[in-house]
Amino acid sequence: MDKIILNGILASGFYGCTKEERSVIQDFKIDLTMSLDFEKSVKSDSLEDTIDYPLAIELVKNTVREFGSNLIETLAEEISKKLFTNFSILEKLEIEVKKCASEKSFHLDKVAVKIKRARKNY
Repeated sequence: MDKIILNGILASGFYGCTKEERSVIQDFKIDLTMSLDFEKSVKSDSLEDTIDYPLAIELVKNTVREFGSNLIETLAEEISKKLFTNFSILEKLEIEVKKCASEKSFHLDKVAVKIKRARKNY
């Protein structure tokens, strides 16, 4: 399976389980690994036969900005749904959502969730 990997997408939104958390915009870093078959795109050399990754990045940023939820687990699932809906060539997906503020608050290297999904789930 071929992959497009996008690491470190920066996005901001209002998330958290408490009123205090949700009252302040929070920063996130999102890593995507999108699995698809490159066979058609390498022959055609056409963007129409692959995933337009600037469009995927914008979709992720818009989702983080507009969605809003208590849990970053829910955010990861919403990003997954949007990517599968918008890119029919996408077969599998791995998403890691890293919550930057929590790292500072808890003095940790990383606070994140990671999900793996396949088109058959949608």
